[in-house]
Amino acid sequence: MRLIAVVSLVAAVAIAGVIIAGVLGRASGAERAVDRYRDAWSRGDDAAAARLTSRPEQAAKALRASRSGLDGARVNARVVALKEDGRRAGARLRVTWRVPRYGRFSYDARLRLARDGDRWTIVWRPAMLHPKLDAGSRLGTARTAARRGRIVDRDGRALVTERAVVDVAVAVRRVREPAVTARRLAQLVDVDARRLARAVRRARRGQFVPVITLRRAAYERIAGELQQVRGVSLLAGTAPLAPSKTFGRALLGTVAPATAEQLERLGKAYRPGDEIGQWGLQAVFEKRLAGTETSEIVIRSTASRAVLARLARKPGRDGRSLRTTLDRDAQAVAERALGTARRNAALVAVQPSSGDVLAVANRPADASFNRAFEGRYPPGSTFKVVSTAALLRDGLDVGATVACPPTATVDGRAFRNFEGQARGRVPFRTDFAQSCNTAFVSLADRLEVGALTEVARSFGLGQALDLALPAARASVPAATAPARR
Repeated sequence: MRLIAVVSLVAAVAIAGVIIAGVLGRASGAERAVDRYRDAWSRGDDAAAARLTSRPEQAAKALRASRSGLDGARVNARVVALKEDGRRAGARLRVTWRVPRYGRFSYDARLRLARDGDRWTIVWRPAMLHPKLDAGSRLGTARTAARRGRIVDRDGRALVTERAVVDVAVAVRRVREPAVTARRLAQLVDVDARRLARAVRRARRGQFVPVITLRRAAYERIAGELQQVRGVSLLAGTAPLAPSKTFGRALLGTVAPATAEQLERLGKAYRPGDEIGQWGLQAVFEKRLAGTETSEIVIRSTASRAVLARLARKPGRDGRSLRTTLDRDAQAVAERALGTARRNAALVAVQPSSGDVLAVANRPADASFNRAFEGRYPPGSTFKVVSTAALLRDGLDVGATVACPPTATVDGRAFRNFEGQARGRVPFRTDFAQSCNTAFVSLADRLEVGALTEVARSFGLGQALDLALPAARASVPAATAPARR
């Protein structure tokens, strides 16, 4: 009997334990309501979260506004505490947003719940989104762009710095006939009328279509006419620019809004509308020059979007300057030397003692192609320096007489001098000074196969160049026939 009693007692205790465990493990109605709200909000379903509140329409609008204001941020809410008191309850959530280009933003928020029969409802209040929100405000972000670094010459003088500009755009909602507006703008500034008209037609009504950024002086010359064009929007500001439009343009580069392809390449630190280096040094050293923006989490007015309070801040840093080997005065001289011609031309000035590039000019001046670095052309008479070095290494005396006739034939191929000039029988030093083609041609058989290639390499031709920008690599193949040496 005693053994049976003991077994019965153990069984009773076990059953009671199961019943108690089941009661303790069952969530209350208030807890289930909080969990459903938390889960819906955290998975991005603002509408479902709003339906669990006492004012679904107002809640949905506010939840969407703050999420949008935080640039589509993802939120994670975790229940920290919950307390029930009869027909009322309260919960504390730990809220963490992951805000694009900002990162984590965390705070505690409090929910209030009310019970109607067996149903618990979350009492809607703007402060449950953030303690400092009210009916007229929402969460948002604010960003301050970093000051872009300067590009300076060898002496620290600015080549590119902030200068006054006017941004010209088309306000789509104010345009009646896109083709007419585009055609008139094309008459005033350098823009493709058809392309601009097409961009205006495709844009949404509230958008602005960028047209061109004008230096202040250039804008003032046509300001009156621009202001008369229907739909034109003008905004004064500054932009990183060289002293003039043509000054080192292909080398230095320019800054303009990033394209979709560029944004994909640059990564999450950039967004639509950001100004980035488009080519040249501005593009190669984009991240050094751009710096990083200052980001803030703020409270904004839902009506005016004005900032009402600042909640958190991540300071950025200004861009760093880029010192080059260029000389500002030499660059100005190089630009004047090429003038305003539209023909293809390039000029590079190099300091012989160091190899430093002092100036780089290109024509056409408004092109982005750095012809001076990337172009590949026959060297012409400049190669006579290499040929002369090869001949001197072979033992030729600069005082030796080498005839300079009007024409010469080698391996059946005829060569002539510029404009048929002839110096007669003169010392080689004179042939070199006068760049006599026929004198050099007559000496071709003195050089061994590969001699010019070897000497050219000693001048740096054919070797990789230590330049920050792309540059064509010279090629001096070994010539097997005298006529090709």
